[in-house]
Amino acid sequence: MGDTHAPWSAERKKWVAAGLFAVSILAVVASIVGLLAQPDAARPSASESTSSETPAAPSTTGIRVTPPVVYPTTIPGCETVDPPPDNLGLGSWASFGGSQSYDNPKFPWFSDRKAVAMSNAIRAALPASVEVEFASPTGEFLFGPIIDFEEPTDVPEGLSGWTDASGQLLRGDVQAQLWVQVRQADNVPPPCIAGALDERRTLADGAVLDISDDWSEFIDERTTTRSVVAYFPDGTRLRASMTKNESTADANDDFPLTVDELVAIAVSPGLRVTTPIPDGTSEPPISCSVADGGDGTNITREDVRRLNEALESHWRANPIEDIALDRPIRSLQLADNSRAGVCGTWTVVTPGREGQLSLSIVQGQPLPEEKDVYDPEYSTAPTVLETLDDGSVVTATESEGQQYISVARTLPSGVQVTASSRGLNPLSIEQLRSIAEAPGLEMTR
Repeated sequence: MGDTHAPWSAERKKWVAAGLFAVSILAVVASIVGLLAQPDAARPSASESTSSETPAAPSTTGIRVTPPVVYPTTIPGCETVDPPPDNLGLGSWASFGGSQSYDNPKFPWFSDRKAVAMSNAIRAALPASVEVEFASPTGEFLFGPIIDFEEPTDVPEGLSGWTDASGQLLRGDVQAQLWVQVRQADNVPPPCIAGALDERRTLADGAVLDISDDWSEFIDERTTTRSVVAYFPDGTRLRASMTKNESTADANDDFPLTVDELVAIAVSPGLRVTTPIPDGTSEPPISCSVADGGDGTNITREDVRRLNEALESHWRANPIEDIALDRPIRSLQLADNSRAGVCGTWTVVTPGREGQLSLSIVQGQPLPEEKDVYDPEYSTAPTVLETLDDGSVVTATESEGQQYISVARTLPSGVQVTASSRGLNPLSIEQLRSIAEAPGLEMTR
């Protein structure tokens, strides 16, 4: 019953897009700088370039320092090398209104399942010795809805029509953030410009890869970046970048991926805009968040696995009649906004009861107290239903018209389990209470 699947509704896609918009829009600013200027870090102008290869001294004055540009120079794979323009690396800051969607007809190559297929392609291309740091789906290479600026005449070329994903990579003691951006474009590689790339590779199929290692320093911190920008004959434009921040004294050139390993990700067929979606590819999870988790313990993959097993066991033992969900109940995930909480959101697809079921488990919550009738917050305070034998307090919240009902169980340890339902004929208080009080959701180790 709980594992019943149905196609995504337009409403659910809107929920997902809204949840991921705040995450992806942060990349817009970085992309504006990266796409309007090459390389990503600021460099001296052509008039300030030097033939010396001695790195610039670290900044102690609050001015960002970058490597000097050498010109004239040669770049492997380039027949000619152009001088750097005066504004090389000087990005433009701008603000544009736009929207994001998994199913924008202006970009028919992209969809919700294409996003998952591309995420799977990144993971498959990673070396076995590289670990992805545990995070919410948006922090583990889930490609977000495609961005579409609605006034293309006012937006620089290249800023619309892209999707991106990121995650933290670890290899032993070495770690860095990997960011991958994909879009469809007229793929004419730019000229080789001094300071913009270290190497150009042309593959047998005509693909062109521009490779660079770069750094910048500000006061006592160095930011180091390794990037591959790929131009494919099918119109795929891809940028894969690793970035790490270190103190200047501890900075080194180590990355979790070698140049060739980063290239292997960039050329993965699953990241091409024309690659068909493999059969069996799932839809992306719905983004979710929790209340402020305070100083709770960071949750591990094992914790989430255990909580999902407990939830599934309770769901099977206590089935709720006439409630069919769009995906398995064991879909709890780390919250987008806190490493101290997990959550999950399911679409109820039972005819006549369409809506959402949500569940969150978070640490660091105070035990609720019954409000005095003269308290200004009395009218909006949850109803205290019962104090259980173990000291847990169960509360309930209902909206006017009963389009939203929520039941929370708060343990003396500060763990709070909240089950809620919204939409047409949501789950009852009794049904939600059964979920909130399911054994094994206490987050104890």
